[in-house]
Amino acid sequence: EDRTNPTTILGFGGAFTEAAALNFKTLESEGQEAVLELLFGEDGLGYSMGRVHMNSCDFSPKPYTFDDVPDDFTLSHFDTDVTHDVQSGMINLLSRASTKISANNGNLKLMVSPWSPPAWMKPPLPSDPPNSTYASTMNGSVQPSCLREGTAANSTYAATWAEYFSKFLT
Repeated sequence: EDRTNPTTILGFGGAFTEAAALNFKTLESEGQEAVLELLFGEDGLGYSMGRVHMNSCDFSPKPYTFDDVPDDFTLSHFDTDVTHDVQSGMINLLSRASTKISANNGNLKLMVSPWSPPAWMKPPLPSDPPNSTYASTMNGSVQPSCLREGTAANSTYAATWAEYFSKFLT
C-alpha cells in the first residue's frame, strides 16, 4: 500500500434534486431548519458537497430545460435566470445549505451533471414519428451519442451543448 500520495477527500454529500426542493418547500420553517441542521450542520452529518442536475432529472415531476427553442445555436433564448429552479425551490435550498455550511466555516462544493440535453439537440428516437428532425422527448440519453451530430469537433450540437453548460454555470 503506497501512502506517499494519499487521496484527498473533498467532502461528503448528496444530490440536490427538484423532488428534494419541492418536499423541502412544504415543511414549516422549523422543519426546514431541522433538515438543514441534520444534513449540513455541525451536529448533523456535516455534508459539504452536492450534485445538482442541469435541466430536469429522474427526480423531477416533468421534463424541463432552460432553452426549448429548436435550433437556437446561439442560445439567445436560454433562461439565464433559471426560473424553473427558482420556482421549484432548488435555488433556495442550495442557498440555505450554503449558508448553514458557511456558519461552520465551510464552503458548499457543487458538481453539476445533466440528465439530458434539450430534445431539439437529440436525434429522433425509434418511438418518434417517421421523418422527425429531432427527438420528441429528453428520453434516450443513455445512448453513447445522444446529440444529433455526435460529439466530434465539427458538431454544431456538441459546441452548443458545451456553451449550454457555460451559460448554466455562469
